[in-house]
Amino acid sequence: MYDWSHVKSATDITTMYVGFLEEMSQLLQDNIPVNVVRLGPRDPPNVTPLIKQLLRKRNKLRRKGKISQANTLAEKN
Repeated sequence: MYDWSHVKSATDITTMYVGFLEEMSQLLQDNIPVNVVRLGPRDPPNVTPLIKQLLRKRNKLRRKGKISQANTLAEKN
């Protein structure tokens, strides 16, 4: 739940729209985590940042002994 009263109280539609965009941007930054995955020069060309992130996640699960979850992740993608 978010209080939009300060955005809705604007008298000009342009001001209201700008306020809405600023608030949405801030809410997205606060609530959606960002993972930074860098590709190195030794990474194969067919490995995308998403694939590298999934491989790291799978390896982390395997090291923790959660083999079935790691296998499920590998089969999903």
